[in-house]
Amino acid sequence: MNEQLKQHIENLGFNDAEAFVRWQLTHYLLQKIAGLEARAHVFRQKYGMDYASFEKRMEEREEEVFEEWDDSIEWEGLEVSLNHAKKMLTEMEAEGQAVYNEEDIKPNASDVFEAYYKKVENKKASDGKTTG
Repeated sequence: MNEQLKQHIENLGFNDAEAFVRWQLTHYLLQKIAGLEARAHVFRQKYGMDYASFEKRMEEREEEVFEEWDDSIEWEGLEVSLNHAKKMLTEMEAEGQAVYNEEDIKPNASDVFEAYYKKVENKKASDGKTTG
């Protein structure tokens, strides 16, 4: 990983790049799941059933209704994506990699500021400047 990116991540207070990625991935998956759930909810409301019931109804029907066929393709894609995102999040949780709270992967804020000011002081000292 680029050293400047690592530095930016540490300046944000994260312990390291991996902690930042774990936190970001957890929150990305949560947002993805919420968005997919909202889109699938529209179909659940429209048809008054879950996807499995809708799919069964479609299979049992002798005539094809174009709008329902079209909706079934989109809804199936949503369900596949939703299940995949949920599976990824569940796997992260099982491995202890999911991070829901920044404080779990960030040091104490006062430690971050102290480390930052030490870096500033060290930089000034290495540049030959005195602090005042």
